[in-house]
Amino acid sequence: MLYTVTFRTSAVKELRKLPIAARNQVSEVIDSLALEPRPHGVKSWRESMPGESELVTIGLSIQF
Repeated sequence: MLYTVTFRTSAVKELRKLPIAARNQVSEVIDSLALEPRPHGVKSWRESMPGESELVTIGLSIQF
């Protein structure tokens, strides 16, 4: 099953500010969320109701 990853406008703006190497690293991790939306270390913001989108926070360590 594939999942959809959506972004807030502010997140897109912040992503565009990153150096290209860091942006590529972040993009790879984000793309992987479509296959595994809850990898180790992901934390839910709150409990979601059935049929409701789940908001999660993911911490990344990027080296560039």
